[in-house]
Amino acid sequence: MAIETQKIMNAMTSAALGHLNPAPPPALSSWLPGAAVRQPGNSALETEARQWTYAQLWAEVSALSRTLRQQGLRPGDRVGIAATRSADTIVAILAAVDAGLAYVPL
Repeated sequence: MAIETQKIMNAMTSAALGHLNPAPPPALSSWLPGAAVRQPGNSALETEARQWTYAQLWAEVSALSRTLRQQGLRPGDRVGIAATRSADTIVAILAAVDAGLAYVPL
C-alpha cells in the first residue's frame, strides 16, 4: 500500500474510532485554574456559612500551594491533611495536588 494511502486509512480509522477514545478529562491541577478563568464568578463551593466562586477558591488554593512550596515541600512529597468534612479540607487537598504533593488523610 502506498504511503499516502496508508496515511488516509490511518486518518479515517482514527476519526471513526475517536468517539471510542474520547480525550481524557483535564487533570485536577489544571481544572480549577481553568475554571477560575472561564467562569470566575460562578459558584464553586458552598457551605452553610459561606460560598466561594471559582476565582475565590483558586485564590485560596494557590496561596496555600505557594505556602507549602515555600515551606520546602517538593513535588512527590507527602503531606498529612486532617480530613474533616469542611471547605478547609477541600482547599488543602486541592492545594496539595496543585503543588504536586501526595496527600495523606489523617
